Amino acid sequence: MVCWRGSRGADDMAVKTKKKQPSAAGRVSLRTAQSLQLVQEANASDIKKLCDTYGLRREDLGRMTGFSLRALADWSTGKLPSEPAKRRLHEIRRLLDSLAQVVKPEAISRWLNTRNPAFEQLSPFLIIEVGEIVRLWRIVHHMSSDSVD
Repeated sequence: MVCWRGSRGADDMAVKTKKKQPSAAGRVSLRTAQSLQLVQEANASDIKKLCDTYGLRREDLGRMTGFSLRALADWSTGKLPSEPAKRRLHEIRRLLDSLAQVVKPEAISRWLNTRNPAFEQLSPFLIIEVGEIVRLWRIVHHMSSDSVD
């Protein structure tokens, strides 16, 4: 949209300016808003719950999230994690929950620690540690697609 704004300068000429349109980043989808709400609702029991549900040790969760054992212990005792930490925990929770749809939850910890030919003989833990979690998402998607057929 173009509108004219009068400018009373030395030459008394009108200056043509454009009104700013909201950027794509400024428009938040409902799904994103719901995701953010889930992240904000994270609480101290999430650490223990993730470990108990998927047979993970705190060290395993630390490897997956990149957080120190001290930070995980603090959060387990009630200290609230930062927003970026909540988002990372939420991402890991989503991955584990999705994986549990195609693998028995009690087998997830062992699977994460086992070298896998799909990852050039690296373990899924190592894949996460080097920042390639998207590769795990592809495997989860592929496994869930195969299980539907």
